[in-house]
Amino acid sequence: MFMRSHPGNLLSKSILLALIHMIMPSAYAKANICCTKLMAPSDSAMTSAGSPSVRKSNEREIPARAAKEKESERFSGQGTLKHPDLKLSLGFGFPELVYAGVQGYRNTFQVGAGAGTLPGYNHSIFSAFVQGGYHFGGKARYNLIPPWYTKALLCYGYEKGSTATWYSVFVSPRIGRNIYFGNKAGLDIEIGISAEIWEKKVERFPSNWNFDFDFPVVPTISFGFFYLTGK
Repeated sequence: MFMRSHPGNLLSKSILLALIHMIMPSAYAKANICCTKLMAPSDSAMTSAGSPSVRKSNEREIPARAAKEKESERFSGQGTLKHPDLKLSLGFGFPELVYAGVQGYRNTFQVGAGAGTLPGYNHSIFSAFVQGGYHFGGKARYNLIPPWYTKALLCYGYEKGSTATWYSVFVSPRIGRNIYFGNKAGLDIEIGISAEIWEKKVERFPSNWNFDFDFPVVPTISFGFFYLTGK
């Protein structure tokens, strides 16, 4: 035999069911909102990292950073520093006279050649020379060539006067230093000796009087302005 439900019990059950239906959707919605807020920073960071404005900013920063690193390496003796292609020189010395020359480099070794004369001298005078040397000691700011060097110069010359012509060959060992005015130009200063190893005199009017002052070994000093080619 079934028990009949009291009208009061039916009313309370109906109210309870209605409250459950109202509370459950609200709680579910709040849970979704909380989850969305927790995930939002990560999604936002991913979105902003891939945005065009951030990509452009990164693209601008990378070359600027590379340029700064390149400049610091340049002045620390690395990076863009290199051996120059050629060295062009204008200077004065003995036995090369007032000369123009060119040098090339192989690491710290140098080889070169040049020619000179004495403008305004009343005799016809000319010199031609070859040279080779080695750089050592210290570190240059603008390239990989150390500023100190030793070299040897072999020079052929002649002097043509009114009565005779003199031919001679000199050898000249030296030590020198480069003084830079910038990354391309500078001054060479050299000191050493010049020794005459061969001489010949041809007189136009031969005579029995044949007296010459010969100085087979003399001290020498040379100055030369230079310009380096290459990037």
